[in-house]
Amino acid sequence: MRLILISAAAAALAATPAMAGETHVDVHTGVGWNDGQSAKADVGIGVGYDFNISSNAFMGLEEDMDRVQADGAKLRFSTVGRLGTAIGNGNKVYALGGAVYGLGADGSVVGAGIEHSFGPAFAKLEYRHQFLDDGNTDANAALIGVGFKF
Repeated sequence: MRLILISAAAAALAATPAMAGETHVDVHTGVGWNDGQSAKADVGIGVGYDFNISSNAFMGLEEDMDRVQADGAKLRFSTVGRLGTAIGNGNKVYALGGAVYGLGADGSVVGAGIEHSFGPAFAKLEYRHQFLDDGNTDANAALIGVGFKF
């Protein structure tokens, strides 16, 4: 799944050289929890690339690395595609979907977020729901982040 998303994004980027895009890097924190369990702190980083598909719409690809602050926790990675629209001055609203892997069971992730730009800097608020392949409870994350666009 991850390879399919990366390949599709690379093909789309190669096919649209005239469309303006931007690379973004962020640090984020928040809480992560499995259904029916207590919340744990989550910290991570992300890097991605968005490009315009119309005057207000954009799509992109993002890779994240997170660590839930639990005993013995390891890094959890996600590769997600983003699809959204610009609303107002400097705001983006988006949906995301992709794959999660690393710590524990692999699975898929869906979510939504809002991002506000302050020139080259931005802040974001995001919710992610992970459907894990091990048949156990699903996982969730509520995140807030800050970053820069290049």
